[in-house]
Amino acid sequence: MRSAMLAIAAFGLGAAGAACAGDTKTVERPAVERGESLAGDPGFSSSSVNHLACDDCHSRTTDEGDRIFPAYPLENSAGRESWWGGYAAQYLGAVDFCNRVFMRGQPIVAGQEKGDALYEYLFSISPQASSPALPVTITRNIPLIPGGDAVAGEAIYDAACRHCHGSPSGSGRLDPSVTALNDDLWALYDVDFPGIDHRVVVAEKVRHGSFFGIGGVMPFFSEERLTDAELASVMAYLGL
Repeated sequence: MRSAMLAIAAFGLGAAGAACAGDTKTVERPAVERGESLAGDPGFSSSSVNHLACDDCHSRTTDEGDRIFPAYPLENSAGRESWWGGYAAQYLGAVDFCNRVFMRGQPIVAGQEKGDALYEYLFSISPQASSPALPVTITRNIPLIPGGDAVAGEAIYDAACRHCHGSPSGSGRLDPSVTALNDDLWALYDVDFPGIDHRVVVAEKVRHGSFFGIGGVMPFFSEERLTDAELASVMAYLGL
C-alpha cells in the first residue's frame, strides 16, 4: 500500500478549522487508493453483519445518474460548513454517525488506519475548500400520505429502493437480511402495528430509518432526497 507524508488537517476539524495552519500536523497517511476502495467496502465497518458501504447511500460525484440516493453526494463533502442539516459541526462526527448507526461499526477516531484512509479519499474528491451546508428535513410526526401514481412509482422504486430491497418479492436484494417488500411484510405490520394504515408505517420507515423507535438500520430519505409525492407513488406501485 502506497502512503505519503503530508501536512493535513485533523479529521475531526470542520471546514473552518481545516484552514488554520496551527491546527495541522504531519502524519503518515494511507494512499487515496486505499480510501477509495473502502468507500465501496462494507468491511469498512467492524460489524460482521453489516452489508452497507458508503456507495450504497451516496453517489461519489454530483452526477447521481438514475439512482435516488438517501444521502447527498460525497463530492465536495469534506469542505461543507456543517453536516446532517447542521447537527454535525465536524466531518469526523458526520462520517462516524453513518458508520455507527447504519453500518453498526465501532466509533471512528482520528489516527485509525481505515478512518484516515477514507478521509484522504473524501478529501481528494472535495476540491472546493468550502462548500455550503445542505438541508436535511426530518419529519417527526408522519401523516398519512394519500394518492400517488403507480406507473411513476415503479420508476421511482427502481431508482430509490431496488438497489437494497430488490424486486417487491425480494429477488435481487442487497443482502438476505434486507426486507422484501411483499404481502408477507404487510401481514407482519398488522401484527406489529395493529390498526395503523400500512402507508403510515411505510412512510415512517422511509422518513425515519432506524430513528424514533422504528428499529432496523435502514438509512432514511429526507424530504430533500425523496418528496412526499414520490413516496406516495412508490406506495401506490406497491399496492398500498
